[in-house]
Order: sequence, then C-alpha cells, then structure tokens
Amino acid sequence: MKGAEPHRLFFPIVHKTVPQVEAGPPRFGTSVYMTTNNPNAYYNLGCAQGKRDLGLAGTQDSLVVLAFGRPVKIGTVYGASLFDVAPTTTTVLETLIPMFAMGYVDCAGADTLSTVTLGLGTSNYGDMVRYSGGIAWNNFVDHVNRWLKDNNYYHRVAAVGAIDIELGWNPPDVTRNWVNGYDDGNLYPYLNFGDANSCPTRIFPDWDCKDAWTKEDLWYVSYGVGAAFPLPLIYATDTGNAQQWALMSLWAAQNKGAPMQIQGVMTQWQACQQYPSGCGPGLDNRPEEGWQQLYDELARDARTKQELRWSTDILWWRSSLTIQADAMQMRPTGAARQAAALEAVLQQTHLEPSMRSNLEEKRELWLRMEREQGVSALLAETEGMPPPEVPVVEAAPFATGIFEGDEGWFRSGQAQITRRWQGVSQDGYLQVMVGADGEDPTRGIVVILRYDAERVLVDLRKEVGLPGSGPYALEGVEGDELVIRGADGAELRLNLIQEGAILP
Repeated sequence: MKGAEPHRLFFPIVHKTVPQVEAGPPRFGTSVYMTTNNPNAYYNLGCAQGKRDLGLAGTQDSLVVLAFGRPVKIGTVYGASLFDVAPTTTTVLETLIPMFAMGYVDCAGADTLSTVTLGLGTSNYGDMVRYSGGIAWNNFVDHVNRWLKDNNYYHRVAAVGAIDIELGWNPPDVTRNWVNGYDDGNLYPYLNFGDANSCPTRIFPDWDCKDAWTKEDLWYVSYGVGAAFPLPLIYATDTGNAQQWALMSLWAAQNKGAPMQIQGVMTQWQACQQYPSGCGPGLDNRPEEGWQQLYDELARDARTKQELRWSTDILWWRSSLTIQADAMQMRPTGAARQAAALEAVLQQTHLEPSMRSNLEEKRELWLRMEREQGVSALLAETEGMPPPEVPVVEAAPFATGIFEGDEGWFRSGQAQITRRWQGVSQDGYLQVMVGADGEDPTRGIVVILRYDAERVLVDLRKEVGLPGSGPYALEGVEGDELVIRGADGAELRLNLIQEGAILP
C-alpha cells in the first residue's frame, strides 16, 4: 500500500564452497610402433587421424608418436630398425612422413584448424645408441620440418623428436651420449616416452633406479638438456608409474630449482588388446586412467602441480588400423601455452644460471615453433599446400637367422625374450621369439609373429610352458626344426615348415 513501511524479509546466509573443477583428460592420440616403410601405410595412417578429427566437435590438438625402433646404421647412413622387420634409413623415412601429412590434411577435410604433433621416435636399445646417432636423429627431424614448412603443412602437422628411453636397455652414459648428440645444435624438442624402472614411489621411497641409473641420470635425459621433455609411460594400474614420475619432478624442484614440465602421458592399452593375453596383470591403463593418475600425483605437491597437454596411446601397426574417436573432453593448447608455462617458472628469482639457461632454451624452442606455424598458416592461404611426390621405396632387407633379444617388442610383464629366429614365409615373414613368460618367469614362452609381404603384422600367437620350464633357450636349427631347450632340460622342437617358413 502506498506510503506504508516496506516489508523486510530476513533470509539465513548460506555459504557454499564450490570446488574448482579441473579439466579432465584430453582426447588421446593413437601412436604406432611402425614395422613398414610402405608409403601407402603412412598416407593411410594420416588419413585415419584426419577422419577421426573431422568427426569430432571442436579443434583437436593431438600427439602421434611413430616409434621406429632402435637406431641402426645402413651403410654409412643412420636409420631405425622398424623392429628388425624393415630397417630403413632416415633418408627414406624423410620421404614417408610427408605422406602422413598429406593423408591427414586430405581426410580432415573441412576441419582446417585441428593439428597433429608428430613424435619421430627411436629408442636407447642396442649398440648404435651413439652421439653421432643423436645428431643424425635431430637432422632427420629438421629435414622433415623443412619439407612441412616449404610446402605449407607445418601449421597442421609439425614434427618433434622422440625416444623411448628404458633404463634396462642401456646404461646412462651410453644414453647420455645420444642425448648430447641430439641436443648439440637442436632445433626442435624431443620427448622421452620411456620408463622410470625401479625408481622410488610413494609406497617404496627407498627404491633405487634400475642398474646403474640414478635420479640425476633420468632427469638429465628427460629434462636436463634444452631439447628434452618427458612424456612418460604410465601403464601400471596401481599408479606406480605415475608416482615415480611425480617424485622425479619433485626431485627436480628440490635439487635443480624447477620441476619438470611433463608434456603428457603415453599408455599402451591398444597394444595390450593386440596381445593374446594382454600386457600382463596391472599393466594396461586406459589412456584416461594413465593421464588422470599422473595428473593427480603431480597435484599432491604445489611445486609439481601442472597441466598435461597430451594423452597418447600406442599400438602395433596393422593394415586394418583405425583411430578411435573417443568422447573424452578436449582441451586445445599449443606451443605458445608450453612457452607460457616455462615463462612462469623463469619468473622465479632463485634459479641457478645453468637451470635458467636450460629453461630459456626450452621456451625458445616452443616459441619458434609457434612463430613458424603462424607463417605456415598464412602461406597456406595464399600458396596452397602442394602434395608430396609419392616416393618409390625399395623393400627393406629382412635379416634371417638367429639374433639376441626382441628389439624392444615386449615389456617385462609380457615376455622376457632372450633370442629370436627370423625367416621368410610363404605369405611374407616370420619371427619366433623364445624366453620366459612375463607373468610367471618360471614358465617358458614361445611367441610367433607373422607379417605379410608388406611387413604388416597379421598374426601373433604365444605358447606358454609348464612351471619350471622357463626360461626357454633357443639352441639352433636342425633340418626343418627350431630346437628349444627348457630350464628343466626338456627339449622342444618347432617345425618351421608347418609354420609356413621357406628354408634354404
């Protein structure tokens, strides 16, 4: 009523704290262990990634590591083993990567904004892990990026180095040599997608890293030079891997003045599905699980809490390969954001001069990539993106006979291979690997891998012996048979003709 005193209503004050919601895992890219140098395979792989991105809402920022296996030297030219199925020089690989880029752009179609960072991967396995090999791999990455820039693809597909550094494969001094070679004159970052075998966890803080490796060594090859960034393998479902790398970053903050800027996570869930019995108990994190584990472990300490740009999950190349279009949340970021994260660390006043110089070098690598990708985008609008010439690649030699080890095929939880036989088959190629079962090393194991004429894996079979039989030892070939000896003295024979082998 006009002129009356206004009514006053009193409500209880309710204070509710709304927790800040962190962004969830990014969509994972699919990385691939490569066993072929067929140009069509690289185009098809890029096309599969492009179709996947076209089918997803928004702009994708994916990491795809092409893992080519251990370093080799073919004549006077460095290359990679492609897991001893198709050893190929870096000179030939340089002609294959543009096929991936063309396939990606062709099949991404109307999606002209999504991007792929290609990690060109090798490993620290074998006797060719050398300083000169690191230089050669850096040159390989540089030559690929030159083509991508010259032909205006660089804003869509850009290459960085990558290396699977496993502590059980080579001692730290050997691995440091390769790292120093790559870093001397580096133009692009490299990602270490390796392990932290036996290094401390929260549950087991007194563990020592495997063999002669120390935390100082692991930090050095993962972050201690300007080019190095970690992309750790986080496959253990009990969070052990995530704990190891989070503690490594904390160790860096405490001992080097700055935590490691971890670029993301690699998992092996898809590869586990390709193996008859999986990867062994507790070694098959899904991509979102591995990413979340490391994110949570890093967030336990304010000094190491960070965003993780990428999630990537690896599998073995097969002709029927498709790239999964998952429904997880997408968080587009780029090289500029990586540089900004480093800039924030550089604002700290307590950094030692050597650490400051290291971080400045890392920042400049990302900033240069960002600038050059911007130029590439402008040139693509005015000049277009000419397709590469389809390279004519001769079939790589296939080594036959008996060899040591497994070329890094298996994790210890899958199989512990001591020797392998390789030969030609009626339909392509065969590998027979012999050793101990990863789940129970007292049981012997034989793994038979079949490849078609294009070196594409088409079948993988394993036979596991009784308890007490392992590890099996591969003794040689007698006539048509492979002679295998069990730890219990029992002799086994595998008829190679029945397996389809063509013997001399």
